[in-house]
Amino acid sequence: MDNDAILARLHGLTGNLKPASGSRPDELRLLQRCLLEQLVVNPDLAVSGNRTRQEFPKPFASTESSSHLSGLLDQLKARTATQAAVTPLVFRRETAFNSSLLGNSTPSWASGLAPSQTYGPFLDERGLQVWFDLFFPIRTIQVFQQGGTRPILLLPIRGPLAGRQSFHVEAGSAWIASGLIAKTAALADYYTGLKIRGGTLDLSQPAAITAGHIVIPALAALNLHLDLDQNAAPSAPADAGFDAAHAKVSMPKTFQLQSPSAGSSITAGNASCTVFGCEVDFQSRNTSPVWIAPIGQILVPYSAKSNSETPETFAVETSESTLCSLSGSAKFDVACGWLLPAAKIDPAQLGRAAGTGAMCISLAKGLSAVWQGLTGADTSLVHPAIIVEPGLVTTVDFFARNVYG
Repeated sequence: MDNDAILARLHGLTGNLKPASGSRPDELRLLQRCLLEQLVVNPDLAVSGNRTRQEFPKPFASTESSSHLSGLLDQLKARTATQAAVTPLVFRRETAFNSSLLGNSTPSWASGLAPSQTYGPFLDERGLQVWFDLFFPIRTIQVFQQGGTRPILLLPIRGPLAGRQSFHVEAGSAWIASGLIAKTAALADYYTGLKIRGGTLDLSQPAAITAGHIVIPALAALNLHLDLDQNAAPSAPADAGFDAAHAKVSMPKTFQLQSPSAGSSITAGNASCTVFGCEVDFQSRNTSPVWIAPIGQILVPYSAKSNSETPETFAVETSESTLCSLSGSAKFDVACGWLLPAAKIDPAQLGRAAGTGAMCISLAKGLSAVWQGLTGADTSLVHPAIIVEPGLVTTVDFFARNVYG
């Protein structure tokens, strides 16, 4: 692609943006340089998200800024002519946070992925804030089942490889073929990522090493043990996120996958959380995980109970949000548990894992919600789920009822 075409593409992506209050003065220039570097290597670089296709309709014009970009483009072309580069996946985000449950926050292919680089916030032509997230792949060792064409595991294993039965897994990001966790054909080509402190991969037969990959014999059993690395909760803003800031969560600390397995393929540690002032303990149920397609998550079933005089009931004791508040109490539903992300993505594009999932409190009818701008009566929550992870609390109900809405 010639310079004018590359600059026109860059103009279409960034020409209507300006730095938002609080961002670095050179933030936009840094983004433009980064995108130019990628467009030189891959002129067809895909940028997903809303309004990313030539959203700035005016033709590219020569200005002092564009002259600078033209000179920079020539430098980048000369430098990359002799350098191999890995092209990232790029997403234009419209929220100040990342949540796999919200499409303008994280794309479906990035569920469980952490951005490698983020630029923003910027203001678009409507005065709304946007960010650009770049997802670069990381180096892992791919583990194949003999005869398979896609890896079943991608693990941070260091040092020389040898055909043995046990491998030490380093700290970093572990990626697991999601179909090994929830046994369904619907999860073909999906991967689940976990941040880990380390672990081990043990096999019933020695593996072979082929082209730098670990190949497990077809009839061999595997046992993957991972020590999980829970995210620290980010600092809360001064004017929002009060309920999430005061929530506490202790995620499962261990994860063990066995394959093949007659029953549930995974064993995980217990968990707990305090949210909306209610303390909840989660106990593993040793029941097979379930794929929940509408939210793109795997549910590992746990039993839940509150630390109260009525342990079968979740009661909202505090709700501090000035935007949306909850009230009431409801009994725990059977669909409580540990939510693990699953992304349909080329394994060659897998990068850093975003965390260790989230805890899900599924409830029967009994809670209600009210938010700014709502007209009329409170909204009745018929079958809500309260999803808790470090620094983020999400309440979801696809069956909520309000006579005015």
